[in-house]
Amino acid sequence: MDEQPSVSFGPRLARLRQAAGLSQQALADRLSVTRQAVSNWEREQTVPDLDMLLSLARELGTDMNALCGLAPAPAPAPRSRRRVPLLSALCLCLCAALCLSALWRAVPPAPEEPEASPAALSLPPHRVRYTTPSGITCITAADGAEELSALLEDLSGGEPGPVERTAALWDTFDYFAGQYELRFLPAFRDGAFLSDWEQLLLWLYRAGISGGGLLTTEQVDASIAQFFGAVSYRHQGTERFPLTEEGYRPDCGGYSGGEYALRSLVLRPDGSFEALVEEHGQDLEISLVLSPQDGSLRFHEVEIAQAQ
Repeated sequence: MDEQPSVSFGPRLARLRQAAGLSQQALADRLSVTRQAVSNWEREQTVPDLDMLLSLARELGTDMNALCGLAPAPAPAPRSRRRVPLLSALCLCLCAALCLSALWRAVPPAPEEPEASPAALSLPPHRVRYTTPSGITCITAADGAEELSALLEDLSGGEPGPVERTAALWDTFDYFAGQYELRFLPAFRDGAFLSDWEQLLLWLYRAGISGGGLLTTEQVDASIAQFFGAVSYRHQGTERFPLTEEGYRPDCGGYSGGEYALRSLVLRPDGSFEALVEEHGQDLEISLVLSPQDGSLRFHEVEIAQAQ
């Protein structure tokens, strides 16, 4: 598929992925990354490094020029028909071999590189390093739900009450809230959605579950099971999300990301956490009861109101 250079990287990647018949999760599995990492690339929140670009081009059946929106590489110039006499060619090869041999003996071997210190191997916040099956080491954005789940898992065995404020905990919670755009969360309590179906679809779409494109029913089912557990619901189209045979087609405009700040976190006797998050852009207070579960997060209660 040819892409015009005026199309930015994120939409181009999404189109190439869809043309290859891959969901975000399927592409993530092939690259050994999280689905959220693919979503971040397509929403242009992060950019893959060079090794990952090579892997993306290979998995999407294209080349780096098409993936990056560059003009096709020029065709190589035709080879000259002029032939070098066989004896002259052999003499040239022999001279080159003798020169290389002398140079190899004259130049001492380079000293071994010292091992990198632990500081040199450290990653910036919210980045993860992994190695693909082909042996390529890549660094990409971490999934906020996985990061926060690991931190809360370590805290869930403590004494009930307010959780000690740490920079890592607060920073990771704010990162998760921004990645998953908690201001669009549907109200939820006692295992049932209190907001209408469109609000749930809006949150999944804004959280990047579909990468900004078609939101399939399979993606909706998987996300509900991940974040809300066993919930009774029925698939149905809405005004902004008409339901087609392929899935929900979003009919809503763009938006700017929210700015979040965790104000309090309390460990409850049952091992869950009660959190109060502020969203500054819309002056919202987001009250959550959540817990770490299966490497992700499970919402038990969600309530959103205007800040007082």
